[in-house]
Amino acid sequence: MTSSLLPTSSPAPEVAESTSAGRHSNPGPDPAPAIRAGLAERHRREALAVVAGVPGTAPAAVAAALSDVRDLRIAAYATGRTWTVLRAGTRTHALACVPGQRRACATGPAAPDVQCTGGRQPRRVVIRHPSPLLASISLACPPPIASGDQPAADLFLDAVSSATAVVFVLTSAPLEPGHLQLLRAAAARAEHVAFVVTPTGADDPAASPPEHLVATTRAVLSEHVGALAAAGWYTPGQFATLATQLAAWGAPATAPPAGRPGRQSAPTVPPGDRRWRPVLTRAVDSRSNATTATVRQDCATIVSRCIRELGVDRSCAELPDLLDAELHALSVRTTRRIETDVLDVTREVCAALLGVRPNQEILRRARVALRRAVEAGDHPVPARALLLTTTAGVATVSGRAAVHALETMGLPTGGTALVPPIGVAVNTSCYHLWQRRHELLGVSPCRAWLQRALTVVQTQVLAEADLRYAALVAGLEAVATDAVDHGVLLT
Repeated sequence: MTSSLLPTSSPAPEVAESTSAGRHSNPGPDPAPAIRAGLAERHRREALAVVAGVPGTAPAAVAAALSDVRDLRIAAYATGRTWTVLRAGTRTHALACVPGQRRACATGPAAPDVQCTGGRQPRRVVIRHPSPLLASISLACPPPIASGDQPAADLFLDAVSSATAVVFVLTSAPLEPGHLQLLRAAAARAEHVAFVVTPTGADDPAASPPEHLVATTRAVLSEHVGALAAAGWYTPGQFATLATQLAAWGAPATAPPAGRPGRQSAPTVPPGDRRWRPVLTRAVDSRSNATTATVRQDCATIVSRCIRELGVDRSCAELPDLLDAELHALSVRTTRRIETDVLDVTREVCAALLGVRPNQEILRRARVALRRAVEAGDHPVPARALLLTTTAGVATVSGRAAVHALETMGLPTGGTALVPPIGVAVNTSCYHLWQRRHELLGVSPCRAWLQRALTVVQTQVLAEADLRYAALVAGLEAVATDAVDHGVLLT
């Protein structure tokens, strides 16, 4: 049976046909609301391309070739499940972002050293380099995505939702059905898509595959994912052309000068109206209950997947890596679900206040007012990273920098997020524990620890979610009360 690489919370999406090279219109209903909060609602200050690939490819090496990074051994950084992010800089250097550390640590030109990482893989390594391409668009590279690796698929699709473009690296080997499904889901999210085909098993990574193999791979993909029929296809010999295209996609959009719009008046609210209160209560309760059920199901699935993986010629020494990837994906799914709930509940409360469906300008005003109300509230939601310890407990590291270290790409939020994201990771001590004990103990103690750990993680993640829903309720109550008292929706 072929494993699906689609988000666990959604069925396979239907993808509309492309109308222009690299762009997709009318994708239909959002295929993964728990992962994709909506491009229009996600603030993006930098253009970003996700460079991903199937096993047997080296996406980070492709990104390095595109941006002319030669002073670092990219392959030494892009190991395991570490994401490699390339951004513009005045000099070439690398920084490793490790869960539990508030500051990224500088690394050498060969690979992140143990003193920097503490003996565990970083969540991401950020490479700064003075490149014309990186001045226009940053590149984020996940590890190659295997068929059936659900956490990797979830993180990739979430990254695509925040990206300007996707470059997917293929070999000339036949695509697995799971990868076709993954690309179908990516096509529904991506603004621009390009493919790079590298030869299978070639000694020279810069070598180009035979043209007939490229044509065959392109025909198969176009047949199964019609929305990608117009995507650009490149070989290593055409990297200069691809770099030029990426720079063009990353260039700021230009619009013809327009007259200064007149100031829009604030929406009026009927005096003494209290119809919004039951709407708010009902909307938050239903979504909070749904999140609770989803997190519980996710945690049970994580236990099952990790136990299954450990039973396939793997030792407990590999448990920290497996579990950290699962917790990373759980964090992203839960965060995106709450982001979506915030938008939906705000829309419903505004509709109840105004008696009409709110337009984008009304929602913008409501979001500004809501953010101010939450920030001024009596119980702000703290930014903190949750770290799973050797005792199957959860320790916290406070501060936005600690949460930032857990992310795959480290995108700036621009202050638009209502509450900090939820971030869970495996502490470095867990890596040391199971690397020492796996030869002395069998798999049974490892499984028992895993089950205890996920019980604690579930409790902590749900507590974090409750804090965020409580902040949403308090913030919208303040916004709605002010609107009724003043007769207009304030900002």
